[in-house]
Amino acid sequence: MRERLVVAGDVELGDRYLAQIVDNLPRAHDPAPNPIVKILGILRYPDQRAIMHPDRASEVAPLRNGLVCRLCVLRDAGAADVPAPDMATAILAAMDRARTEEERQILQRHLQGDIRGKRAVVVFTASDLDFLRLHCAGEKR
Repeated sequence: MRERLVVAGDVELGDRYLAQIVDNLPRAHDPAPNPIVKILGILRYPDQRAIMHPDRASEVAPLRNGLVCRLCVLRDAGAADVPAPDMATAILAAMDRARTEEERQILQRHLQGDIRGKRAVVVFTASDLDFLRLHCAGEKR
């Protein structure tokens, strides 16, 4: 099977990642959940603002490279989708986009390695993926 590279992320949080599809079967879910992807690199750092009140700063942690999780696939990746060479580069680009001083302060902390925000995603371990492959049918029952 050919490796399928995609751009995945959360539209409301503004983050984008180069990711590889690991599993995209609905597995009896209706509607089908987001696919399981492996994060390969960051394309766009998450915005540090509240979703419901975008005028307010709110800390959002980025997803780390290698993480396997369910995430919305936005489109297939193209040649222009090159991840930032490091997290600092992605954070500096986010600082340029920041709307408020409070957002810039959060990003400055992130630049120093002080990330306090949490992120809720469904994470999969290697044994979780093995279980899915061995015991869960890919078709609706």
